[in-house]
Amino acid sequence: MPAGSCLPPSRQISLEGCFNFRDLGGHQTGDGREVRWQMLYRADGLHRLSEADLDRLGSLGVTTVIDLRTMEELTTRGRVGPITSLAAFHHLPMFEELPEISVVEGWADPVALGRHYAAMAEEGADAIASALAVLADEAAYPAVFHCTAGKDRTGVLAAIVLGLLGVPDEVIADDYAATAPAMERMLAWLLETYPNGRDEIERRAATMLACQPEAMHEFLAGMRSRFGSLESYTTTLGLPSVGERLRALLLV
Repeated sequence: MPAGSCLPPSRQISLEGCFNFRDLGGHQTGDGREVRWQMLYRADGLHRLSEADLDRLGSLGVTTVIDLRTMEELTTRGRVGPITSLAAFHHLPMFEELPEISVVEGWADPVALGRHYAAMAEEGADAIASALAVLADEAAYPAVFHCTAGKDRTGVLAAIVLGLLGVPDEVIADDYAATAPAMERMLAWLLETYPNGRDEIERRAATMLACQPEAMHEFLAGMRSRFGSLESYTTTLGLPSVGERLRALLLV
């Protein structure tokens, strides 16, 4: 890199109370453009953020938080704390209830997980449509969307947004797989923090750690098989031009 030039921003944002806060900027599209840095972030639960973390989000200029968790998760764990610059909070649960452990255990297989994501995109269509509508507004940025682990619900929305921007499938899958180290940190934290819940945590561990890129490829292939394209999917959501709007806002 030439002398005097600036290093690109880091995709991973280090926070004390968050394991998986990442910038979606810097990803290249198929036509040679790039997703803008410091505009759109993906994350796990924001309810544990420290005062220093909240200051960091304020310094990033975060204006909008989109929370994809269930009402129960929001009620029992709380929402993101106050951020001076925060203008909007959108609770858009992608499904009403968390699945039973017996169901979750089957999702350690990447093909099964990818098919679950495709079903999630249909079951959570209203929430996804609302999230995309928020992100189509220039005033929403910088924005962050999150769930509890920042892997599944967040991964589905991230894949849809990146796909609409024209980011290739392999890059989307790699972004999804980059969650793996954060899941290992989260699992270690859960086992240490909730020793009485070790049995249940360990039953969920394999699925929590399942971040294989094959799952995301299966999801994207399933969406195209079902809808023809992600653009066609957003048309079924009543947002036929949202991809064009996102590209105008988020690409350079």
